[in-house]
Formats: sequence, structure tokens, C-alpha cells
Amino acid sequence: MEMSQRMIFILLLAAFLLSGCSLPAASTPTPESLAPVTETPFQPVEITALPELVTATPALPDTPTPPPGMTFEQLRNGEYFTTHLGSSQALTYRLQDGFYRLGDDPTQSNYGTVNLLDRHAFGDLNNDSYQDAVVLLVENYGGTGQFVQVAVVLNQASQPVHNASYFLGDRVAVNNLIIQDGEIMLSAQVHGPQDGLCCPSVPAQMSLRLLKPGQLMLTRFTTQTPTGQERAINIRAPLNGAEVSGSVTLTGDVTIAPFENNLSYTIYDSDYREISRSFILVDAPDLGAPGTFSLTIDLAALGRNGDLYIEISDLSAADGSVLALAQVHISVK
Repeated sequence: MEMSQRMIFILLLAAFLLSGCSLPAASTPTPESLAPVTETPFQPVEITALPELVTATPALPDTPTPPPGMTFEQLRNGEYFTTHLGSSQALTYRLQDGFYRLGDDPTQSNYGTVNLLDRHAFGDLNNDSYQDAVVLLVENYGGTGQFVQVAVVLNQASQPVHNASYFLGDRVAVNNLIIQDGEIMLSAQVHGPQDGLCCPSVPAQMSLRLLKPGQLMLTRFTTQTPTGQERAINIRAPLNGAEVSGSVTLTGDVTIAPFENNLSYTIYDSDYREISRSFILVDAPDLGAPGTFSLTIDLAALGRNGDLYIEISDLSAADGSVLALAQVHISVK
């Protein structure tokens, strides 16, 4: 009986399975249809040109064009003047290829020659931004003397105009010549007390400045001893161009103490005319040793205002020639 019931259960289960009762199948969604893409042809955009860029250049102020510099050829054929050639009167002459001759007979008082040496320099000497020149002229009056002068030639619309001269002496040998910061600087061989006129042997350094039209002044001068030591004066105060009033104290030093420890000083007015002269005592530990000096000058007693030039010099005891010199410019209020 149990076997019959088990068989009936199995048969009923098989019938149920065969009747199609199965698990529901998973449904697959149908993809959504996309709208068709319509291609639009490319239409270039019209480009509008930018307005032309105009750059405004500011108008420059009218600036005078400086004249071109002078040439050495112009200097060799330029016009010069002298007060020594032929007479004491000023004589104007023109060089031809660097040479001029006055008269034909060297034994006559109106005879003379001038030679322009090759050594020269260009630079601004009167602070007008134009290139001036300095040349060396050698005058001869019929004897053996060859008198050398430094000549300033200013640039006047590119034409050379002789403005001032400074005489160096007989047969002074100039070794170097430049213009620097408005000053003429040169090295030379000058005469010592034992030198013959033919043969200067003392090395020297000089500085000259154009004080005003027609006035060329020596601002510094140093020499060298036979042992090679420089003989120089250095003014430490006041500074060049200082404004002072009442009185002024000069201080400075020397590399070699002068004879009897005395320096000479001279005060010049604005036209470089002497108004006072005296001495300064140098304090030095020994003969010929380095030393210092200090001197107070009563400017009120001079009764002068404006530009003054104080020149200190070491003079040779043998012949009175300058061994060293320094100058300072002051403005008295």
C-alpha cells in the first residue's frame, strides 16, 4: 500500500513538471531608438579686419647738431698768435704744413720761425661739449733757443681758433700730452739747476686749465729728484671750488720738506692778478722729510669777494725755479 502511494506521488510530480510550469524568463529591454543625426555643412565666419595700429612718436625738441671735430691737418695750417716773435707786439701768423717763418736773416731782430710738433691732443677744454685741441708750438728767434709753448685751440664751428698759450721754456722735452676732465696734463723733461740749456734732465708732471678765454694757468706741477722721489705739494683743505667767508684755513702736506721749511703762497683774483704773497711754514721732522702745513688767511682783510685762486709753490734755493706747485680755487661770499 505504501509502495502504491509513493508511485502515485512520483507520477503526480512528473505530470506537474510536464505541464509547463517553469520559472518566468527574464525580459530583455529593447534599446531605445536614437533620433537620426542631421549633418550641417561648415559655414566660415567672416573675419572683420582690425583698424590699423598707429603709433604716435612724440616730437623731439630741436637739438643743435655739434660740429664735427677738428683735424690735425687743420691745426697744421691754422692761424696762431704770439707776443714773442719779432717784437713785443702781438703777431698773428698762419702755419703752412706746420711751419712759419718771419724774415730771412737770422741775425735780425725781426726774424723768427715757428714749428708745430706732431704731439697733440683733442678734448673739451671750455665745457661746451665740442672737441678742442692742444698743440705744441716751438719758436726760434735766430739763436740756439727753441722755446716751447702749449697752445689751446678752441673748436669754433669746426674751425680752429687759437685762444691761449703757456710757455714751458727753452728746449723743454714733452713726452706725453692728454686732455682729461677739462685739464691739459703733460709729462716732460725740464731743466734742473745743474742742466745746460741743451739738455733738460728733470722729470716733471704738469696740469693746466683754461681759466677764461685767453688765460691758461698752471694748476699743478711736480718734479722728481735724482733718486726718483716725487716732489709734490698736496692741498687737503679747502676743497677746490669751496665757498668760504671771513677766513680760510689751508691745510696740506709735502712729500719733501722745502728749503728752510718755507713754502711760498700767492693769492690771485678772478682775473688771475696777484693781490697778496707770503710764506707758509712746513712742519717736518727732518731736512727733506715729508711734512705738513696749516695757515689761516684773513679774507676780509683782502677786501675781495668772488673767485680767488691760492697757489702754493716750492721754489728752488739755487735759481728760484718752481720745484712743486699746487693751486686751489675758492669762492668768497
